[in-house]
Amino acid sequence: MTAKQRVQAAVRFEGPDRTPYLRWDQLDRSDFVADWARPVSKPVPPRTSWVDAWGCRWDTVDATSGQVLGHPIESVDGYARFELPAQTLDLDALRANRRDYPDSVNTFALGFFFFERLEKLRGFAEFMMDLAAERDAIEAFMDRMQTYWVGLVDACAESGLVDCIAVNEDLGLQDRLTISPAMWRDVFMPRYRAVYQRACERGMMVLQHSCGYIQDIVGDLAEVGVNILEMQQLACMDMDAVAAAAHGRMCISAPVDIQAVLPRGNWDEIAAFQDRLFRTFDRPEGGFIPQIYSDLCALGIAPELIERLDAYIQPRRDWRLART
Repeated sequence: MTAKQRVQAAVRFEGPDRTPYLRWDQLDRSDFVADWARPVSKPVPPRTSWVDAWGCRWDTVDATSGQVLGHPIESVDGYARFELPAQTLDLDALRANRRDYPDSVNTFALGFFFFERLEKLRGFAEFMMDLAAERDAIEAFMDRMQTYWVGLVDACAESGLVDCIAVNEDLGLQDRLTISPAMWRDVFMPRYRAVYQRACERGMMVLQHSCGYIQDIVGDLAEVGVNILEMQQLACMDMDAVAAAAHGRMCISAPVDIQAVLPRGNWDEIAAFQDRLFRTFDRPEGGFIPQIYSDLCALGIAPELIERLDAYIQPRRDWRLART
């Protein structure tokens, strides 16, 4: 199987030749490539402050992406006045990925999705209050966002270069969803469904990232069309319950937990957690995509530890060997 065929077989629960693998910082080892993960010929100068395409000002004091401290929507009236950015595809990066990694899953990022983008546009506290008290303004703006992202999905399909769309949408704290499951289902779920089902209709897979506790809506995410759910903090959830909600419907992609396990640097704990991931989610028919977390600066992890983990994962990608 090619890398793309392997991922598709795992997503469809049709039995990949071996377990797929995701590693954004080592594309030669990964079954995926992405528009944001191209190798660079020279280091990018560090930035302390910049404004993204949506007008959010980011500030940082180190090599991480930092956080948004400048929120362009300053009042409830600002939702109606805000102009969404132009819909753009980095066709050069997508073409280069198709040329250099023709067998891999070519992935395009829609970026921060409804919840995270709104939180960054408005500010967390203000956005939470608007959800409770200014629902009409929020939902009218989300309708515009939905149209924007459906259009971008269509552009991806028409390019003929995109196999998978990816979104970043952190929905959880460490012990619960940031909003109630009922509110998520009422406000967000129908709009997720509209964007994701358009991607499915146009022949593309959907990968959603979400950190934190999201156990209560795993089944809902499968229902609206997520094919691959990237969960990087599984230690705060009941992994067996997550597996039961996802299996046969959606792949789980996960590294060793980046909040409770990996930063501690204890190899025995790391190997044990990796083994638990394989036992819980990986089946001969598919359902699991192990990954390596690539932002070592954010966790203070030595590269040597990550390479040791990579070497530990590789033979276990053959489910026959992993269970002997």
